[in-house]
Amino acid sequence: MQIEFKEKHSEDYFREGVNVQVQYQVIQKKPEGKLKDYFTLTKRYLIILIATAAVLVLVNIFTGFSGMSIFALIFLGVVALLDIRYSQTMNKLLEGYLKETRHSTFKADSQGIRLERGGAAAASLNWSEVSFVRVFEHCILFAGTKAPGPFILVPVSCREEIFSFMDQNGIKVRTIGR
Repeated sequence: MQIEFKEKHSEDYFREGVNVQVQYQVIQKKPEGKLKDYFTLTKRYLIILIATAAVLVLVNIFTGFSGMSIFALIFLGVVALLDIRYSQTMNKLLEGYLKETRHSTFKADSQGIRLERGGAAAASLNWSEVSFVRVFEHCILFAGTKAPGPFILVPVSCREEIFSFMDQNGIKVRTIGR
């Protein structure tokens, strides 16, 4: 089976793909777990950190700054910087995927699966190396058995074709969200 992706995937697909990528080890431990939207969470955490720091400053303006409150403000600042850096890293990953112009091809046979970009292999897994297949809202994850090993993501639009191929060829892999 071969599926060629000539059109650009949606931003939602890539956002979900980045979320899968940054949470991959958690997904491997709890395959049925909820996929969190880290793009939204990092923004929320930053707002909470800034609001907490503002309240702390206001309280200390009226009560006087102590060593502990200064330490708390420094700690909140460091955590906020880490949150910003994490968010920037995720956004750079997303931008890189959105700028990708090479077409990709998903191939499956009795031995395993392979994703190619621009004719070159991007990732491949033998069926024996696929721990589970998880269907998300915008993508399908083929998770490897090794942590943090390789994984393959494809758009959910090819769900029927992929699962039909797996059924017809007697490929038994744990499937979640089918």
